[in-house]
Amino acid sequence: MELLLQLGGLQAILLALMLFFRTSAAKTGRKWLAWLLLALGIASIFHALDELSFYLEFPHLIRLNWGLPLCFGPLLYLYVRQLTEPSVKLSQTDFQHFSPYILNLLLLFPFLLQDGESKIQVLDYFTAIISRGTDIYRTYYYILHIGIAYWGWHYTLKCLPLLNNYRDRLLANYSDIEKRQLNWMQSIVYGFMGLFTLFVLSLALNLSTTYPDFDYEQYFYFGSFVLVYWMTFKSVKLEGDTLPSHAQVPTTTSTLKPAEVDTKQKDQLLEYMRTGKPYLNSELTAVDLAQALGFTRHQLSEVLNEQLGKNFYDFINTYRVDAFKSHLVNPAFANYNLLGIALESGFKSKSSFNAIFKKMTGMTPSQYKKGLSRP
Repeated sequence: MELLLQLGGLQAILLALMLFFRTSAAKTGRKWLAWLLLALGIASIFHALDELSFYLEFPHLIRLNWGLPLCFGPLLYLYVRQLTEPSVKLSQTDFQHFSPYILNLLLLFPFLLQDGESKIQVLDYFTAIISRGTDIYRTYYYILHIGIAYWGWHYTLKCLPLLNNYRDRLLANYSDIEKRQLNWMQSIVYGFMGLFTLFVLSLALNLSTTYPDFDYEQYFYFGSFVLVYWMTFKSVKLEGDTLPSHAQVPTTTSTLKPAEVDTKQKDQLLEYMRTGKPYLNSELTAVDLAQALGFTRHQLSEVLNEQLGKNFYDFINTYRVDAFKSHLVNPAFANYNLLGIALESGFKSKSSFNAIFKKMTGMTPSQYKKGLSRP
């Protein structure tokens, strides 16, 4: 396992450098992913080399890696924020996210300033494996690990509202969200929650014996590699598929009651949907529809939310599902298969069509078709 952590750490550092030098990294927020890879790579290599023989040869590196996992949570949060809210710029207050790690360095500073011989004196054969040592920092080691777990949980929890808000904006602005969804990122966030829980459990297991003969913490780093590599792979594939920075969550700040909102706009919308059939455009967005109607973006949101009680995504796809049902019994489409009819109804892909149809009807398209053929 130690060799895997060393090789994984080296690969993470190289991958981080590649992301740093990509011209699009700053625009996509991959710089935060690169920093996360770099921190994970360094922490993993140090952990894999955390043995007496290594520190006897390089005593000035003793405890230099302590606290690096304090950066994992904040870096994950900043990456998710940049991914979901690209218009938000980095500010000076964002550096406060790393204050626990800076505090950790300040607390370690007196030890780090010591000469190599003094540092070696705090180690013995048993404690050198995890470099807790025999001085006062042995107690600090446990407190630090609890802080790492808490800080990690704190920031992974902060990621969830960002992802939920992002999904709300997708549903309010797009009629097809398949390639823009970040469900994989939500899975990664939950995965990190589990890993930070494992981090505490590994500490508890190590505390259960005076001289632990197995390093449970290595699973934390190995699991982190899996999640971060998965995130990197998805990030590279995501090029251009995230929500544009100008797309906003529709707000209904009007003080009017729903009954007082002008129903003429609703009637105009429904008439245009019936005659213009804009839903047949698989790339239709809320901005496109508002412009075609001569509405502002806010006016369209107000009609959808207050008058019709639907978000843009559900509103448009309801028409597509109805169009599919109509085409299915239309002799003109007798030679079409289910996917062909779906594409003619405005759907963009088989997967999105199946998911939407199942959500709105409670059955698959093939089940629905079989039901029509029954006497």
